[in-house]
Amino acid sequence: GRKALLITLDLVGIDRGISVAVCSRLIKRHGLERGQILLSTSHTHTGPVVGENLRAMYFFPPGMWQRVEAYTKQLQEKIVTTAGKAFGRLEPARLAWGSGTAGIGVNRRNNTEADVPKLRAGGKLKGPVDHDVPVLSVHDGEGRLVAAAFGYACHATVLSDYKWSGDYPGYAQVFFEQAHPGAVGLFWAGCGADVNPLPRREVELAEKYGRQLAAAVDATLAGEMKPLAARLDSVYREIDLPFEKIPTRAEIEANLKSENRYDQGRARVQLRRLKKDSRLAPTYPYPVATWRLGDELTFVSLGGEVVVDYALRLKRELGQGRAEPGIHRLNHGQQSLHGLVIHLRVASSGSHPTQRRFAAHAPREKVAFIAGAAGGQQCALECIPILNLEMFIRQPSGKGAVIRTHILQAAAQKSGSSIA
Repeated sequence: GRKALLITLDLVGIDRGISVAVCSRLIKRHGLERGQILLSTSHTHTGPVVGENLRAMYFFPPGMWQRVEAYTKQLQEKIVTTAGKAFGRLEPARLAWGSGTAGIGVNRRNNTEADVPKLRAGGKLKGPVDHDVPVLSVHDGEGRLVAAAFGYACHATVLSDYKWSGDYPGYAQVFFEQAHPGAVGLFWAGCGADVNPLPRREVELAEKYGRQLAAAVDATLAGEMKPLAARLDSVYREIDLPFEKIPTRAEIEANLKSENRYDQGRARVQLRRLKKDSRLAPTYPYPVATWRLGDELTFVSLGGEVVVDYALRLKRELGQGRAEPGIHRLNHGQQSLHGLVIHLRVASSGSHPTQRRFAAHAPREKVAFIAGAAGGQQCALECIPILNLEMFIRQPSGKGAVIRTHILQAAAQKSGSSIA
């Protein structure tokens, strides 16, 4: 039957190297195609550093990168092992979907942070946001809720200290699981690159927003959820996006002397790449994935830190009410870009940090919209939805990231064509 693997992690993001390494092993071990795997992170800013992700932005003492590399290897092993356990525990299940709302996020480019409480009270917040809370529920053969995957388009930046935390998405998953003993909550990050949880910087606020999000999930589950037919189609493509400008070695070495430490960090990363590959790649393989569940639900997964305009347009393109785009930031998922995937609305202001810090090696902004809905030959399947959950592996506090694995398998009684 058709299988699909969703892995969510409480991390700020993962790099392309981790994505490729993990997916290659999963493909080989379980006979999957790349489109059958979605990797998604919550984008918590208080999680452990992994791999090369955002390396230019970290300034560690000697020996720390070796510890990051050791943890990264452990993390990859845990992901692959968890997926293997999940495939060994498939069982019949019923899937349904719905959508709630949560007013946590505020557009951070249109509202001064200190003024947000007053603006919110007066109904004067500005700028686009996406307050939808899409929910995918899973019940076993006896009708018990065993899992819910849900998303929200807002940074996980309530907290900014150096204590590991899942931020408000972590609290939301914990509160959901407390309310539904034996069930697993899985969070994916939506297109919220320009959306912040405001006000913030207090643990109590992270807990408050987590409760709000969990309450939105519960309200959706208690409402009229739409059953999903046993149909699963998946597509994955990489689009080669050209970089606007490739810096010369002389320019990179000059940046090593910059007063801006982020310029210095980027230069060190680029010199590492030159030493390894003898060149800087002229393009970036930008990942786009879609899953079609049943006849109504489409998940769209985009790489990089994606602004809200993409989600809003996707819903218009796919048809509001027919699709709930689960926009997995596969920077916060499939892989990370060194910078945000910004929209013409943001680029026109000239004030975006991507333009200031990463313009020398960032994708061309004129590619303002990259997405595609699954389409192609329809196939009639007479199947029974089958789900597995290797529920989760939660490491003790301070020992590692939360790994949540969710496998959906449509077991067809007769084969059909996949969407291409």
